[in-house]
Parts: sequence; structure tokens; C-alpha cells
Amino acid sequence: RYIDSLFTGSTRDNGFAVGTDDAHRHLQLYSAFVQDEFDLVKDRLSLTLGSKFEHNDFTGTEVQPSARLLWTPTKEQSVWAAVSRAVKTPSLIDDNAHTRLVPSVRGGTVFYPRTAPNLDLNSEEVIAYELGYRVQATKNFSVDLATFYNVYNGLRTSVAQKPVPADGAPGAKDVPLLAENKLDAETYGAELSAMWQVCDGWRLHGAYTLLEIQTHRDAGVSPGVEAGPEGNSPHDQIYLQSSWDLPHHTEFDLIGRYVSSLSGFNPSAPPDGTAAVPDDIDRYFSLDARLAFRPTKNLELSVVGQNLLDPHHPEAGPSSLVRSPVVEIERGVYGKATYWF
Repeated sequence: RYIDSLFTGSTRDNGFAVGTDDAHRHLQLYSAFVQDEFDLVKDRLSLTLGSKFEHNDFTGTEVQPSARLLWTPTKEQSVWAAVSRAVKTPSLIDDNAHTRLVPSVRGGTVFYPRTAPNLDLNSEEVIAYELGYRVQATKNFSVDLATFYNVYNGLRTSVAQKPVPADGAPGAKDVPLLAENKLDAETYGAELSAMWQVCDGWRLHGAYTLLEIQTHRDAGVSPGVEAGPEGNSPHDQIYLQSSWDLPHHTEFDLIGRYVSSLSGFNPSAPPDGTAAVPDDIDRYFSLDARLAFRPTKNLELSVVGQNLLDPHHPEAGPSSLVRSPVVEIERGVYGKATYWF
């Protein structure tokens, strides 16, 4: 992949809001992938090995291997385990762009938080461990259990630097926010799901997800940065779906969701993480419904209602960098026509 990039920043203010060190960049990316499967025990135990190889202009050569083992002791049961490495490489924004964020006033001085590029930024790395089990208990009932443990190293976070005079704004100061790999984390959890064919025209599907996140900051990093990763993802989620095949080529689906509260958002906190007191987004229940009719083999007409239990509710908070108001998801209804040919 070859990229010829021209990024001049914001034009209306001559680069005051968004600027760049090098407007014209040439980037090259080389990648390859290899994978093979080995039957260790015929029809019982198999091993899949593979790796992605990449060379980019930011961090050089990256190797992302994976291994997956599948055991099927019976036709109705399967157990699998996997381990893999993945990376997130820097981008043009990370090592080339300056962005001034919403200012604050302290002691009569205007301070602009300003993202600062870092040419020495490394890739973010995760080592993922997975273990799962599936059983077809009866002809009409199956259960899946998937567990995971992920170890993250060198996660990117913004580290506030010493304020400096702001170019283009006399009397104001910039607070450089330097992106650095100074956050580590572990995530672990499980997902349990089940499928039940109650009768010929009625199916039930349910799932429960558990997620735990623990972060560890390096010395010199504000404690506020840990509130984001740990509080921006729900600890518990429940999903239930009921599907009916009704007479006269009609289908009716009900989908319910429960999501636990989020505590890692605080729109009023400074972007450098100081005074980052979490604002809770309350847990919520939601219900969607779908009624579909197929007058012919190739045509489907449907009506869908979303978030039917309340007029609106928040599902995620704003970025602490932008500090915009929370945008809530509203109740909605729409119609859809689908034709296959």
C-alpha cells in the first residue's frame, strides 16, 4: 500500500485549531499473511498456526502470530483454545498533527490543551488468550461459553507537558499533551450464550457478557487517565431475543438488552486528567421490535421500533478531550422494504 498524503490543517484560522509539522507525506505499508492447519488426531484434534507480517513507516517491522487448538471429543461437543498477538500502529495524526482543544481559564490566563505529535511513539500491543466450550445438548438446545484474558502493553495516553506561549493567541498558553506509551492493562471476562428452538416457529436466544478491566499507569501519568478505560465499558450485559414465524409469511422479533452503568465519563474535567471525577451513565434496559411480511419470495416489508421503553437514554459519554454534552439515543420507528434478485 502506498499513500500520498497532503494535510494542511485548518484553513480558516491559518492552522490555529489544527496544524501539522509536515503537510506532504509519503507512506508505504508492506504486509503478508501465512496460515496452515494440522490434524493432530483425525476428526478429533486440530492445530491452526498463522502469522501476519507487516512493515510500516512508523514502527518498522511488526509480527503478529496466532495459534488455535480445536478438540472435538464428540460430535456434540467442542473445546477450543487460542493465543495471539496483535498491535495497533501509530497514524499520521499521532506523529504529525497539532490540535487545540476547548480552552479553560485559570487565574485570568487562557490555557489551550494541545495534542502534540510524538515521532518516537511505539505500537500498542495485546497478547490475547482465549478458551471456549460448545455443546449441542439436544437437537433443539445448544450452549456456548467463551472466556478471555488479554494483556495490553504500551497503551497510548496523553501526558501533559509544561505550558508554553500559544502562537496566534497573545497572552494565552498552550498545554502540550504528548502521546506516550505509558499505560498497561489487563482485561478478562466471559460470554455465555444459549440457543433454544422451543417449537417449529419459535426460537429463543440469550447471552450474558462479563468484563473486567484493570489499568496500570507509568510514573508521571495523571490518575485520571485510568478512569476512562475502566469506566467506559460496561461490566455486565444481557441480551435476549425471541423470534416467531407467524402464519401468512409473517415474522415477529423482540430484542431486549440490559447494560450496566458506566463511570468513566466526565465532560467537565480538563483533558490532562486532573480533577477527573467520574460521571455515571446509569444502567439501562432497551427493547426493540420487528414485524416483517413477505408477500412474495423476493420481497420483504418490515417495520422496526427501537428503544421502545423510554423516550431517550444515554449509551456512551463524550470524550474528555472534546467535552461535548452527552448525546442520548432516542426512541425511533422506521419502515424497510427489501427485494432480492
